Amino acid sequence: HPKPQEEIEATMLGNRQNPMEPTAIFTPFDGRVEIRLFGRNGIGVDWSISKVNRQEDLESPEALEQFAQLRHVALQAGVETVYAPNITVNNTRLCRPEDFTDRIALANSSFTLVRGAPVNGCSIPRGCGAWFSTADCHVVVACNVMPSVITAAHADRDSLFNRAKIVGDCDFVDQPDSIVDSIASTLSTEWPSTIKVFVAGGIGPRHFTHPPSHPEYGVANRAMLAHFDSTCGRLALDCSAPSQGCLWIPAIIRQQFVRHGVEPHNIATDGGDTYDSWDAETGYAWWAHRRA
Repeated sequence: HPKPQEEIEATMLGNRQNPMEPTAIFTPFDGRVEIRLFGRNGIGVDWSISKVNRQEDLESPEALEQFAQLRHVALQAGVETVYAPNITVNNTRLCRPEDFTDRIALANSSFTLVRGAPVNGCSIPRGCGAWFSTADCHVVVACNVMPSVITAAHADRDSLFNRAKIVGDCDFVDQPDSIVDSIASTLSTEWPSTIKVFVAGGIGPRHFTHPPSHPEYGVANRAMLAHFDSTCGRLALDCSAPSQGCLWIPAIIRQQFVRHGVEPHNIATDGGDTYDSWDAETGYAWWAHRRA
């Protein structure tokens, strides 16, 4: 889908000279939200915060380094409070700011990292930020302008369908079928046309393969591909390589929001691909699990 340029202002900023700079910045929703994407920046900067989950973790040098790095880029963006859901626990749930349990800070510092919520996304209070450490997964940012509510969520493949019901290779969990369902419910309104969505980061369809004939995962792949084909249409798949089962995650997200009544012209994407985006000076622009 073409990107509506009036919704997007992007500036490529990452470079070897300042590895803490964002690789790209987007300002959707008439500039009411700023999305900063951080890539490899030429020297392979690691943006994980996996070691920072509780205040006592800062006694570890590795955790303190991760915290200091996040603190630097947050304050650089003018944000003093950052909510970071624990996205390692895969599910389709969102939470409210008050559902987080751990506040992590250094003495005499204005920055606070808020953790302790095993969910895929959250609502974000005005003036605050959210952080997601990803490598190929997409992030969905959505707002409802009547009234003003902002949500952000990590959207990997398995958070977009009920794997227990469709594939049957995991235990059933009582939760919404898709993270999109949770976002739409959080932004519920009598006028879904007031909801706007921006999809950032993530792998493109060409390299996100799920071969139907795979000797180990073929049965699961066929069930999953058939589900997305029937519920989201042929745009969910890259039909130029049917034998590879290539999934187009932004198209799936788009169609799921449309089913909730969101206007297609209110759904935009950055149009990038973490797998093969290349910078002549710095090499691969983004971290990519599939490429690795």
